[in-house]
Amino acid sequence: MKNLFPLLLVLPFAVHAACDLVLNEASEYEVKSFEDLTKVGIEGCALDAKYRLTADIVAPESDDEWHGFAPINDFSGEFHGAGHKIKATTKNSIERRHSGILMSIYS
Repeated sequence: MKNLFPLLLVLPFAVHAACDLVLNEASEYEVKSFEDLTKVGIEGCALDAKYRLTADIVAPESDDEWHGFAPINDFSGEFHGAGHKIKATTKNSIERRHSGILMSIYS
């Protein structure tokens, strides 16, 4: 147990990786590409953080619902479009016909 104590102190910090998106002066993570958009809510980019689009984004088109953009679930942060657009399409998806970029929003 004596050797386990230092590990317990370090482990919580190791589990939470830092978000690798650019953080601006307003403490908003900048989303400039489809790759950046897919990091929201994962890879240390919290669901309760602030995000700002810095460019229009077009997600790769997909033939089915399992490839392409998956909506962000349980989002509770702020997402500022700043006049930019996100286009995400799935050509043959009946199930996702009415879904958007954010699947569910919590406040």
